[in-house]
Amino acid sequence: PDNLYRWHLNRAIAIRNSNGNITKWVGTSTDIQSQVEIKETLLGLKQLTDSVIQDAPVLLWAVDKNGIFTYYDGKVAKILGLKAQDRIGISIFDLYDGRAEIAGNVRRALQGETVTGESQIGNVFLENKFSPQFDSLANINGVVGLSIDITEKKRQYRELQKFEQIFKWKLWA
Repeated sequence: PDNLYRWHLNRAIAIRNSNGNITKWVGTSTDIQSQVEIKETLLGLKQLTDSVIQDAPVLLWAVDKNGIFTYYDGKVAKILGLKAQDRIGISIFDLYDGRAEIAGNVRRALQGETVTGESQIGNVFLENKFSPQFDSLANINGVVGLSIDITEKKRQYRELQKFEQIFKWKLWA
């Protein structure tokens, strides 16, 4: 009545006579406007989330209860020269065996503890948060990790320490 277009899902079946000719069509038309609008909204939110993950100095990752990567993305991944396919399906415990600041903290998160800490991969310093992930029955089914690139912050701190050392030395000299 308001001359607006709406999305519909149409289904039809041809009714044929004994000669195989179509004599009529029988069908339904279902208004799916709200489903299309929800899908468009979710797609927009996904694009926004993807953009934030790609532009912010973060790495967002997830592992299942066995420590197998199920998600791995973010600007830090690019800085490290890694892609999702380099990690998805791989065990975090195999990759970081012996590194308590990574594998050990994932194990702690799998026990229900939210853990924060720092790590270094190559020349990149990371501040990490390891959070248990729960299923609908409140069972832990994995860990979600957020790693933030703090390399520049570390560099600035080292420069400040050097300055303080020089200043103290000259003050006492």
